[in-house]
Amino acid sequence: SLHDALPIFKHWDIMCDGCREDPIVGTRWKCIDCHDYDLCTQCFMADVHDRNHSFLRIDSSRGEGYVVLAIN
Repeated sequence: SLHDALPIFKHWDIMCDGCREDPIVGTRWKCIDCHDYDLCTQCFMADVHDRNHSFLRIDSSRGEGYVVLAIN
């Protein structure tokens, strides 16, 4: 299936500040407004952090990503 062909990235040395998953597997959500604050997708979707903050969505372990702006 198509899903099986998609790579699952592990963000080595990056821990989720919500559930403490280490390393974060899959998409990493890095808060732009806070220093050194990262979430896994499950915690990001569960609103465990300030929803007024903007996040960088990082889909590869190389740390490249794009900005997801807060929705007020």
